[in-house]
Amino acid sequence: MLLQISDNKTISMVQRDFSGYFPFLKIEFFDEPHKKMEGSKEIHRLREEELIGHIRQRHNTGMLEIHPLHTPYYIEKQLKNRYGLYVQVYRIGPDGWIQTAGSDLVTLGEQNEIARQEVESRHLETEVDFTDNEY
Repeated sequence: MLLQISDNKTISMVQRDFSGYFPFLKIEFFDEPHKKMEGSKEIHRLREEELIGHIRQRHNTGMLEIHPLHTPYYIEKQLKNRYGLYVQVYRIGPDGWIQTAGSDLVTLGEQNEIARQEVESRHLETEVDFTDNEY
C-alpha cells in the first residue's frame, strides 16, 4: 500500500487509508516520540480532526510504501524520520485496541492476522443461540 502524507490531510484521512489496507490495525498520532518497544501515553494522543500540517515541523509531502512484511517499528520510524510524525500502531485485542509496543518486531501482516482471529473468536462467542432451551 502507499500511504500519502501531506499537510492538507487530516489525521483521520491517513488513519482511514492505513486501516483500509490493514482492517484489524490502526495508527494513532501523538505529540511526542516513543522508543522502540515502548508505548505512547494516551494523554499525548492527537485528535483525528487535526491537519497533518499543524502537528509537525517537517512539511514535506510524499508516499510511504507499506508492506505486510514491514513491522510496526519500521513504519513508526519511517513516519518519524521522513515526515516528523509520531505514530503508534494498534491492533484489536481481547479487551479492545492495544498498542503493538511489546510486539513492535512482529510484521504488520502477522499483527493483522492475530487481530482478525481475535475478532472472529469474539464473534463466534457472541453467536450462541440462547433461544433453544432443549438439552
